[in-house]
Amino acid sequence: MFRKAVILVIIATAFQVQCARFRVDHLTAVKIAAIPLGHEGLEYPKQNGIYHEIPKTIGIIDDWLVAAEPSNGTIKIFNNNRLQVRLMSKSAAEKRGTGKKSTDDPDSKVRNITSEQLRVPGRISTGNDEDFFVVNFMPVESREKTETGGAYRILHYDLNGKLLGVIGRKGQPELPFEHILWMDTDKQGNLWVLYNHFEELHLDRYYKEKLITEFREKQCDEALFSEVNREKNYVYRCEFMYPFFSGDKILLVGRVDRAPAESSKSAGYQFQHRIFRVRDKNGNLDTIFSRLNDPEDYPYLPYDDNQILIWQTIDYQKIRMAVYSLSGDLTNNLQIQQDGRFSQWRSTWMTLSAQFYSIQVADGFFYVIRWR
Repeated sequence: MFRKAVILVIIATAFQVQCARFRVDHLTAVKIAAIPLGHEGLEYPKQNGIYHEIPKTIGIIDDWLVAAEPSNGTIKIFNNNRLQVRLMSKSAAEKRGTGKKSTDDPDSKVRNITSEQLRVPGRISTGNDEDFFVVNFMPVESREKTETGGAYRILHYDLNGKLLGVIGRKGQPELPFEHILWMDTDKQGNLWVLYNHFEELHLDRYYKEKLITEFREKQCDEALFSEVNREKNYVYRCEFMYPFFSGDKILLVGRVDRAPAESSKSAGYQFQHRIFRVRDKNGNLDTIFSRLNDPEDYPYLPYDDNQILIWQTIDYQKIRMAVYSLSGDLTNNLQIQQDGRFSQWRSTWMTLSAQFYSIQVADGFFYVIRWR
């Protein structure tokens, strides 16, 4: 009798896994913002009929939208599609003129604010107290003025355009970031920043401007591969580190590639597999996948405290997110169908709070789509 019950449990579990494999929840597109492109709304350079320099992420807080215009050195804050605040770099303010509410319309209610720290704004993430963080690029010319480089800092503002703080590497404003790969805030409003510094991956957590947690690639590498028998001619590296929304755990993803033979001049590295592990705040480790073999299964953010996402591009219009439990079981598939021309869709992303968004540029408007 006991043996029969065990068999039934195994069959039921296998049936649930198969159901999850074929189950697909098609998310519905809801337009939550429509900002005109051009003088009355958002202004981006246009070449051959295509708008470009649109940042990958924008800030969305209820009916508020915060978007950057990198070339203009400007951040624009909208409420219900109406421009409320124009936050400008010093050079942008000089181009517009100073001492006026709006150089375009004397009766405008738009507030023009000059920020001394702002240079070239980019991607934006929101906090949980009507605030937002923006990646700020600071160009630096060489002495010979033949090359232009620069570095990054993160600026913290509220929705009124007030500067709340400047975040530099290690919590020191004078130390810039070299290359910021991703950032977002957790449930407590802490800012997590994934970045490269001298070709080493770092994941930092900041409370206001203070560094409170630092996790480096070496620690990630040890957590992923310390128990692995490393074979010769194989490359083992930490590929991603993402926090969970609670801020209590970190998802660690490692990648294994086979190095080309010394005699080969044209062959590149060959993907072998990925390993996924979860590290809690006490340093305990749990394995989700020890060998995920499909290179098209691209690691993405945790979906909630008990699930992770793997990004799967089906075709140029379809994106599927496979949802896995922390035990490695497929529980669901979430699919996004992006109708219209491919060039209209600029970016699709998910926040740590599991909200899916896309930017669509069409019919002279900058649309923000929420997927539900």
